[in-house]
Amino acid sequence: MYTSQPPVTAAAPRTATPPQLFVGSQRVLAAAWYFTLYTFSITLHLAFIVGARKLRGWKANFSFTLLLYLSTMALLYLTTHMIGSITALLYMDWFKYQILWILLGSFAYAAIFTVILTDVVIALHRLIYTVWPLIGSNRISVLATKVSIMMVEEVGFFVYWEFFPVHAQFGADVDIVIAESALMLFLDVLVLPYLVLNRNIHSELKRVLGLQKKNTSALLWLRTRVDVVTRAA
Repeated sequence: MYTSQPPVTAAAPRTATPPQLFVGSQRVLAAAWYFTLYTFSITLHLAFIVGARKLRGWKANFSFTLLLYLSTMALLYLTTHMIGSITALLYMDWFKYQILWILLGSFAYAAIFTVILTDVVIALHRLIYTVWPLIGSNRISVLATKVSIMMVEEVGFFVYWEFFPVHAQFGADVDIVIAESALMLFLDVLVLPYLVLNRNIHSELKRVLGLQKKNTSALLWLRTRVDVVTRAA
């Protein structure tokens, strides 16, 4: 009897099973490395979001609005990547959880695409804002410093990706780890200059962590002791 469907033995598989690049202790080591990056990167972006959340605005400090959006997308990518690493570490069935892999891939690539688009908008916004003739010279120098650091970092990653590509140099497994680690570090350096150089972010982080209150209490205690000693003298 003729049928348009091939026999089961000759039928093509529904989808290709991804190769098992890490097995046994190698998988544990790769997961440990990834989770080290996750801890560092997620902590950095959360610190930036907490420190810069009050600096955002639509008319003033619009760049911080864009940076917060960029950092949120970076967190989305890191979270989906971390979930994917957990599923790989647990050897979850590839065919049984196809919808999960599709969702994780969609969220991850959407986040990366949005980060790139937002980064371009930030660069244009900073360029226009820096060369605007009505802005004071001191403010221009501060903005130019942050933008210059950000651009140097991005150019460095571009040169690395363009002229030093990782193509089967260390093996497929190590190549993937290097490529994905570079991408996660790239997301970090986009906000790192602002997190390091912006004093307003530092003040907000100190306030949230209670460091300013502790310092104030210490100063009050010291002044009280000085007054007591002075009166006793």
